[in-house]
Amino acid sequence: MAMRLSQLPLPWLPEGAVRIAPGVGVVLDPDGGGVAWVHGMAAYSWAAGDWACRKLAAVQLAELTGADKKDIAAAFGTDAATFWRWRQAYAGHGLAGLLPDRVGGGVAPPPTTPPDMRARIRRFVKPSD
Repeated sequence: MAMRLSQLPLPWLPEGAVRIAPGVGVVLDPDGGGVAWVHGMAAYSWAAGDWACRKLAAVQLAELTGADKKDIAAAFGTDAATFWRWRQAYAGHGLAGLLPDRVGGGVAPPPTTPPDMRARIRRFVKPSD
């Protein structure tokens, strides 16, 4: 049974946050870390170089808030096409799809997740058929 809130959610965002939707915003640190805020609470955070968690926060904010995808992409410092690829990778492979292994032309940032842990994630997180 769904319940309604007796008061409106807190629209507060910290100073310097990029607003995505009412009460939803992102603060990016100069070193690459950041925090996503939802109605006055820190909902997601990631450390510098933790690309998978940063992408996961962006993808889940899109699902949670229904905010404009271009606004989410801009708040996370990327473009709409890249954000679309993040969403497709997550939809197809879950968290494993967001890990920073690249095939081809780009140079992947050094992973912060140990290789043995990445292998365990890939083994247990498989796309659903």
